[in-house]
Amino acid sequence: MLAIESQGAEISDGFIPLIDMKQLQGSHRSEIVQQIGHACQHYSFFLVKNHGISETNMNNILGTTREFFKLPEPEKMKFCTNDPNKSIKLFMGFKDEIQNLFISREALRFSTYPFEDYVNEWPENPPSLRKDVMEYCTSVKKDGTCTSRGNI
Repeated sequence: MLAIESQGAEISDGFIPLIDMKQLQGSHRSEIVQQIGHACQHYSFFLVKNHGISETNMNNILGTTREFFKLPEPEKMKFCTNDPNKSIKLFMGFKDEIQNLFISREALRFSTYPFEDYVNEWPENPPSLRKDVMEYCTSVKKDGTCTSRGNI
């Protein structure tokens, strides 16, 4: 991988900012926050390294999400809603009005923190989903990069 520096963050292969999260809780926190802000403003996304989440934890959550999206359509459709107030929503895609075509993209968005307020709303299938999401979110929160919503 080719890496160059931009505003303190490395640029992976010359295109995607790569931010080292190791110092997020240290004396260089403000620099890391600035790197994240710069990446969001100029690239809309970024990669991270030294995030503290184990490879096992990442593999578990990735495997579980693959299993969820392979479930039969009726099982997934339980979470499809247009209600903006629902804490869990399945998105199936959107229509591009200009090109008059449907862009298929499945995404499940749900609230994750505090767990006890939402865990019973999460999908029961695959059976490992609730456990894997809680472990993943706990790792993310412990690392100091807490989020209040989960996307799979």
